[in-house]
Amino acid sequence: MKRRTSCCTRSPKLPAPGEPRIKDHIMKTDELEKIGEQEVRKRFANNDYGDPRNPNYLSVQTWLRSKEREREEARDAESLSISRKALAISEDANSIAADANLIARNALSNSKKANIWAAIATLIAAIAMYMAYIKNP
Repeated sequence: MKRRTSCCTRSPKLPAPGEPRIKDHIMKTDELEKIGEQEVRKRFANNDYGDPRNPNYLSVQTWLRSKEREREEARDAESLSISRKALAISEDANSIAADANLIARNALSNSKKANIWAAIATLIAAIAMYMAYIKNP
């Protein structure tokens, strides 16, 4: 008796010349790296690696997730680096502000002393004018 094939079965995609048949073996990391993430994602989206029960599908999916984790870790490291630089800059700014406060306090103290000396000089001048007036009315 002759077996009937379903009219709805998909014919497998033929690999490019020199390229291994994707569904026939489990893809290794170095093979995926050689193909490149963008191309692997495209093939994965086209179901070139079989269905979710296929070990090849699972290994490619795991590799793609590891690539996403690598990007996230790189972003996190960059974010941490930027945060550390911002912290160093803010610490410098705080140090500069503390120095400016010290200078301002010294200036305030000096201005208070200058005001006291000016008041004393004004008092001496007033006394001198009074004494001159008393001697020569």
